[in-house]
Amino acid sequence: MEKPAEYKKKVIAVVGGGLVGALNACFFAKRGFHVEIFEAREDIRKANIVRGRSINLALSHRGRQALKHVGLEEKVH
Repeated sequence: MEKPAEYKKKVIAVVGGGLVGALNACFFAKRGFHVEIFEAREDIRKANIVRGRSINLALSHRGRQALKHVGLEEKVH
């Protein structure tokens, strides 16, 4: 008996939910993979106190091009 299509989908594990991990997850998902992201830190959107993690973020041309490839440039910009 052949398995349904959803069971044939390969799973990609991305370790690290930072800028690069999140973008890689988007690329894999766009190509039809099931993506699971593993991040050691808690979700800062849900944390009561955020400590020890701060980044200065500027959106470069190269970054915008990467976001454009996954269909997120306008939403992020």
